[in-house]
Amino acid sequence: MSHSDAAYAWLPDHQLHVTHTLAHVDHTIDQALRLIHAYSEQGPLTLGEVAEDDRSHMVVKAIAPLPAAIPRLVADALTQLRAALEHTLYAEVESLLGRPLTKEEAPRIEVPATATERDFDRWLRGRRRADIPPLVAGEPLVERLRRLQPFQQTDSDDHPLRVLAMHTNLAKHRMPALAATRVGAVYPDTPDKGVEVAIAPDPGAAAASP
Repeated sequence: MSHSDAAYAWLPDHQLHVTHTLAHVDHTIDQALRLIHAYSEQGPLTLGEVAEDDRSHMVVKAIAPLPAAIPRLVADALTQLRAALEHTLYAEVESLLGRPLTKEEAPRIEVPATATERDFDRWLRGRRRADIPPLVAGEPLVERLRRLQPFQQTDSDDHPLRVLAMHTNLAKHRMPALAATRVGAVYPDTPDKGVEVAIAPDPGAAAASP
């Protein structure tokens, strides 16, 4: 079965390339998950018991660091997801133009991730983008990009596009985002006067959870 058959009938031929990128992302995430599973199975926590008077405290003595490959695989997956966006926009502009972009035009094509509408309009005016017809203010492609911007969400810092841009910029120019191993709170299944926990659970929160 070819890419143009049923499963991809909704996708224009000039955008079929993105399926290969997304398949690569899926494979990369699978590699990361396999490493995380192996890390969890080996028992990354070293527990200890500390006696104090008539009490016994269970403490975490050590946490095995995450394998260095995990944050790098995550960075690879995120970078490829951003590439999928950039490549899609590039292909869309060329399709609308009906010709390849020139070497002067090509560097002007990028997917912005702006926190305010003013920033988006400033991006649109920059680097002579208005010389490329599909990127003229008011054009359908521009309005589609506008609707995808982080400023369309109340908390723009949590917008997926903003988060993706921040993480990929960090991975490309500084280092892969570091992941910390944290220990979740542990509560006894049955309340016992002889067992104390550092932070008592909120009964109301438990009742409200699905």
